Amino acid sequence: MNRRAIGTGCLSCAGVIVTVLLSGLIHLSTRVGHAAAADALSALLTSRIRGTAQIDEITHLGLDIEMRGFRVTAPSGTRVISVDRMSTTFRPIESLERGAIVLFPCDLEGGGMRISRGPGDQIDLVHAMEVPADRWMPDVQIRDIRLLHQTMTFALPGVPGEVELANVYGLADMTLGHRFACRMDRVNGYVNVPIVHLGFRQLNGRIRSDDATPLVVRMILDLEVVEPSMEIRYRAPQVVGRRGAGSMSIALGVDVPDERHVATRRGAATR
Repeated sequence: MNRRAIGTGCLSCAGVIVTVLLSGLIHLSTRVGHAAAADALSALLTSRIRGTAQIDEITHLGLDIEMRGFRVTAPSGTRVISVDRMSTTFRPIESLERGAIVLFPCDLEGGGMRISRGPGDQIDLVHAMEVPADRWMPDVQIRDIRLLHQTMTFALPGVPGEVELANVYGLADMTLGHRFACRMDRVNGYVNVPIVHLGFRQLNGRIRSDDATPLVVRMILDLEVVEPSMEIRYRAPQVVGRRGAGSMSIALGVDVPDERHVATRRGAATR
């Protein structure tokens, strides 16, 4: 099947979804219609990914989409994603060109992500967001994501306690499908590790499927020392069939990519 045929299928699938949900909004009162749309989209997402998706309310639905209270829970029972408010725009032309459902720009406000160990040393968030091989869904590409007041919690073996990135603002791109990928650039906030609370800036990192090192995050710390940079890295050899156990490490004084390398076409997010 060629790329244009796949793209046409993506548009048809997206068109059916939007038509059904809009029909509910037209025939029901606004509040009931929004709740019905949220329930329908939650059920659709849950039927495709490994995790369980829940949306409290869809406040706008068309090419522009806005929802409140979006959450994903992994099969382990861990809530891996929560967003207080999400807004984005469906792009039919780009979807046709790329053979995927393309959404941009996108704002994710409030809530956060929990990065913990899942099956086979994979990251639980990655495991929950992947589409299993026996299910079909076109890739969903979310571009120009602006992170607003997010919290990222790293609870992985190798480091005692949890590492928390709080009050996170920055940029990201994300792809959902049989493989999951997320890239972050120009992110800033505060890092909380046992006993230490420091500001950070210029964070660059990625999380992805099918990699012996599925997580790498580098940042500049607001600290007056010779090497104020820090890297968080999680190695998971079992993900690619190698021997060993998953382990997270923290290193100081590492190279951080040039801040001009950004994931999105937007400028850096501001507080």
